[in-house]
Amino acid sequence: MREFIEGNDNQFSDLKRRLQDGLLHVYKNCELPACCSKRSCRIGFEMDNNAYVMLIDLGITCSKSKGGISLIQFKQLLSDGQFIFIDFNDLKVFLKSLGFLYK
Repeated sequence: MREFIEGNDNQFSDLKRRLQDGLLHVYKNCELPACCSKRSCRIGFEMDNNAYVMLIDLGITCSKSKGGISLIQFKQLLSDGQFIFIDFNDLKVFLKSLGFLYK
């Protein structure tokens, strides 16, 4: 996950371009924050009906208790295994907002 949170504009542009094919793109062994119950996971992204879907392995929990709306959304992602974004910029902003999890 850290790979996406710390991604630069070129990397995000590349991800957006890849998702135009409508396929699910899965990234293995993504590093999770230390506050998570697992150290790594699979993360997937796909474009579905003009929305962007982020998927994550189920069974991961987060012990962090302070972090505002970003933490609430992150825990929701972990609980549901997916999060849907109406546009790519929302996905990018969400990922960038999670940087505090690695500090």
